[in-house]
Amino acid sequence: MKANIDLREYAEMKGIRLYQVGRQLGKNDGNMSRYLRYELTTEQKEQIRSIIDELAKQVRHGDA
Repeated sequence: MKANIDLREYAEMKGIRLYQVGRQLGKNDGNMSRYLRYELTTEQKEQIRSIIDELAKQVRHGDA
């Protein structure tokens, strides 16, 4: 099973692409995929969920 499947599914559910999350973290497309290959800490996951929520809010309000 893929690592961090919960984050991948959360982003998909919110309509956010992983590259968008990576951009907020200062990572390019390839680095974001590598970053998610191994299970992240709870703190890292919370940070990414927060980014996903913020991006989803921007999309809903037409800011993205």
